[in-house]
Amino acid sequence: MSRELPSVLKVYNGIVANVAQAAAVAIPCKDVKKITLVVTTTGNWTAFGIDVSADGTNYVTFNKLISNATNTNAQGLTRVASIAADNTSATATMDLKYDAFEYLKVTATRVGGAATVYLIFQY
Repeated sequence: MSRELPSVLKVYNGIVANVAQAAAVAIPCKDVKKITLVVTTTGNWTAFGIDVSADGTNYVTFNKLISNATNTNAQGLTRVASIAADNTSATATMDLKYDAFEYLKVTATRVGGAATVYLIFQY
């Protein structure tokens, strides 16, 4: 039985400015089962998020990113709208078991420093 390897896409390399939804690049994501967002920063960044669209025109914030945060009790998975990475690395996952989208955009809010952002697609 053959297995398809995940696809890795470098979305931003060394960005040094905010990336609002209107300026972000639309990335096709049809038929993707899981997406992992990996962020590495130097300096102060406050948030990285993903906006999704069914038509490539109208986007909404995806509020179900699965955070890599450590839970202090048996609450299960922590779902968030964005992740923070302040002079460090951070990850979040989109489990698309119950969702399907045609496009996504990665947004970023910067205070200072640079960031590199990867998306890993599992089909």
